[in-house]
Amino acid sequence: MPIHRKTPERRSGKSRQRGARRVFRAALRETPPDVPERIRRIQRLLGVRPDGWVGPETLSRLEAVLAPLGLATSDTLLTVSRKSLDALVAFEISSPEHYKRALTRPTWPGGESGITIGVGYDLGTVTASRFVADWQSLLPDADVAALRDVVGLQGASARAALPGVRSISVPLEMAERVFHSRTLISFATATCRIYPGMERLPPDASGALVSLVYNRGTRLEGASRREMKEIRALVTAQDLGGIAARLRAMKRLWDPHALPGLIKRREAEAELVEHARRAYLPEELVRI
Repeated sequence: MPIHRKTPERRSGKSRQRGARRVFRAALRETPPDVPERIRRIQRLLGVRPDGWVGPETLSRLEAVLAPLGLATSDTLLTVSRKSLDALVAFEISSPEHYKRALTRPTWPGGESGITIGVGYDLGTVTASRFVADWQSLLPDADVAALRDVVGLQGASARAALPGVRSISVPLEMAERVFHSRTLISFATATCRIYPGMERLPPDASGALVSLVYNRGTRLEGASRREMKEIRALVTAQDLGGIAARLRAMKRLWDPHALPGLIKRREAEAELVEHARRAYLPEELVRI
């Protein structure tokens, strides 16, 4: 039987993956060892995902529990629904199992996207300083340097550069931590900036617009951004039907055979918006 030896490239990839995990575990070790498990126990009692660290979802649930005692804080930017955030994450990674199988390493989703890591973290749309601030405490220095070199690349340029960073590994727990503690807050802020008054929208609708901006960015000028720009006035008017219609109208931009995921995403966001005027339980809300 022939012996299949590992190539240097494969050894390098596995070494990088172990390095990423070592750095991530080292970052977690800065916390006293019993704290993550204590947080998980509290999270289970609160009915939120027991991930062992205090992010927006856990804080929101704590605030809901404290509110009847007059102890909850109100210093939040935006309230969205867990349903809308779950939809956003599902469109970015499909499922935890799919992420571990296909998205642990950098990918290029196609179109004008940049090289993407984590939960839809598009390196083509961030600045080098933002990327370093978000990831430097979690990834090995060599991986941060390699990924920084592809920041800003989009489309064909990103596709051509992908092989140079494919050996880098971003574990799911690291991706989720950056999403909840850094990226989500950044995109919620950006969404509020381009859509003044969206904090008055129902939580499903505000979450749908965060999903839109997470996917398409903040640019409002140009023919391909016509519907995104029209949504500004509709947010001011609190016109949910109009917002949903503009989300559906964006489908004109993509070939349903080539990019069916974008067609489905706009439809899901539109449905969230048009049915957003409903009663919400406290545990359904996430304050960002």
